Amino acid sequence: MKSHTFLKLFKNNGIRLLAAGTLLVSLSNVSPAQNAPQVAALSKAEASRASAAEQNKYTFIMFWKDQDTTTKSMWSTLQQNLSDKNTASVVAVNTGDPQERKIIEQYGVSRAPMPLTLAVAPNGAVT
Repeated sequence: MKSHTFLKLFKNNGIRLLAAGTLLVSLSNVSPAQNAPQVAALSKAEASRASAAEQNKYTFIMFWKDQDTTTKSMWSTLQQNLSDKNTASVVAVNTGDPQERKIIEQYGVSRAPMPLTLAVAPNGAVT
């Protein structure tokens, strides 16, 4: 190819070639991790529940709204009776915490009287 033919070709198609080259370079610089879908982080309660399930333990989830005497008494009772045992985990969920929205919706407790404790088996069944 003669040099003047190349210059004419580049002059006519230079912008397109430049755009294609830029696109190619930008796509080649994307790592697989950048292409992976984002996985939402688990809330404290969800992580506790998942960890207990992996260990074949029950999870006692205490949902609460206000830190009144009833809530404090229930939490104290749960901790005294279950925290030292290797058969269950105990976690408290404030229904006003936006990070716990998923677990609140999962168990449908947003309108339930509070405090409320659910016993969740390792397979996810509420017992």
